[in-house]
Amino acid sequence: MPPKLKEVKNKSKRRGNNEGSIFQRASDGLWVGMVTVGYKTDGKPIRKPHYGKTRQEVAQKVAVATGDVYANGYISVSARNERNFKIFDARVV
Repeated sequence: MPPKLKEVKNKSKRRGNNEGSIFQRASDGLWVGMVTVGYKTDGKPIRKPHYGKTRQEVAQKVAVATGDVYANGYISVSARNERNFKIFDARVV
């Protein structure tokens, strides 16, 4: 049986600037933060997840990842390189 989701009191209607997508998974209760790190040649975003037990932990990881993206720019995947990127992605998962 999956754990109960934590209730967040005083939840605001909007997220903070540059906070990204942070949500709690219903299946296991883990917090997940998604960061867009680039775009594929067909225009679809390349998103990387960051996991943690608390929302604050994930928010810190997302802030670091977002800072890296701002400092280094988005990843651009050329048509020739896209196949290798997908193979690399499959190994990471």
